[in-house]
Amino acid sequence: MGVEYNPGIVTSNLVMYLDAGNQRSYDSTENLLTYSEDFGNTAWTKYYTFANTDVTLAPDGTISADKLIEDTTDLSIATTGHRFIYQPGFSVIANTSYTFSVYIKGAERTTCRYLITGVGGTGRADVNLNTGITSNQVGDSVWTHPTTTSANIGGGWYRVSLTSIPNVGGAGVSVHIIAANTTGTYIYTGDGVSGLYLWGAQLESGPTVSKYTKVTSSSKSRGNTVTDISGTTTTISSNNVLFTPNNYGSFIFSNASNSIINAGTYSKADITQTTLSVWIYPINPISSSGRFIEKITIGAGYQFFGAAGSAVYSTRPSGNIIITDASCIVGNVWQNITVTQNGTVVTIYKNGLYYTSGSLPLANVNSGTTLTIGNTIGLSRGFDGLMGPVQIYNRPLSNTEILQNFNALRGRFGI
Repeated sequence: MGVEYNPGIVTSNLVMYLDAGNQRSYDSTENLLTYSEDFGNTAWTKYYTFANTDVTLAPDGTISADKLIEDTTDLSIATTGHRFIYQPGFSVIANTSYTFSVYIKGAERTTCRYLITGVGGTGRADVNLNTGITSNQVGDSVWTHPTTTSANIGGGWYRVSLTSIPNVGGAGVSVHIIAANTTGTYIYTGDGVSGLYLWGAQLESGPTVSKYTKVTSSSKSRGNTVTDISGTTTTISSNNVLFTPNNYGSFIFSNASNSIINAGTYSKADITQTTLSVWIYPINPISSSGRFIEKITIGAGYQFFGAAGSAVYSTRPSGNIIITDASCIVGNVWQNITVTQNGTVVTIYKNGLYYTSGSLPLANVNSGTTLTIGNTIGLSRGFDGLMGPVQIYNRPLSNTEILQNFNALRGRFGI
């Protein structure tokens, strides 16, 4: 059995388990930079600074942190008015969040600015390295909604991050770290010896900072595949599905972006008596008919989806549905929605407990039908929001087993 993250879930007859929070199911690591720990490398361009490499203890316990040292230039008469290090050469997608993070420790200098700039704008913030407090979060008409985090790592180190959303896409984007003097002034004459310590820079797509990933000569992008870890591993393609480390990892689906996980024909899901379960965080307003799990074609298959607050299950060829009331699915909160079919009896559960039931004919499953998650194969009914673990069983779980699965995961989602 391949499920590592939640050993408390039911594993008997589990035929699909997808989970963005399990590294075996989804490789969530991403760092679009290169030489993330080597600030002396030419990948990092320096203005009125230089880097002494591997001079002090880094957050990972190795002597691999660098010191960024100012030169003696008087910046009041310099052609470039700041003292900084930067890495250029990135492309961004419009209306997509990007997060820049770096580990910083004060030395003689204890204030700095870090930023993302390009495609006609800049998002930036300052950090006080005595306290770790970030301030002056500033965006503009291009880089919007700047937010920051600061985590005290110990030993004087802080991991600071800046997230911003460009409303214009394109190339020529760079990340910068700008040094200030002891009074927090950015235009000053350097002394040739003072500076601050740097380690572990990272640029990634997504609205929050995630686990640090070291890169050298090659950057590391998140893939577009998900792996079923219900037993034998099966690689499944995804399209326009983003990742967030929230709640130990979840997928971001967007109807407007045609997000979908496409499992192909996936014969293990050619089932008539079943359990389908999803953890979801729908965005308000809840998208009409946003799909959770679907394996359907004309006259055959099954579909499980949300419709304006209701949870819905349908089988073909009957075309009939079992539907809850409109208060079942709540926007902007995590919840677990599960459906079982036992013979003709269909039961829908919310957060491990019975919600409603009814009668439907068994599905006529076509072995050539595509299994999709988060959308229809025609990209016409996309789910909007976050999706956590997805589970498919080839038998109806009991009430006790459904509650067991909910309890195994509820703490992760704050329920």
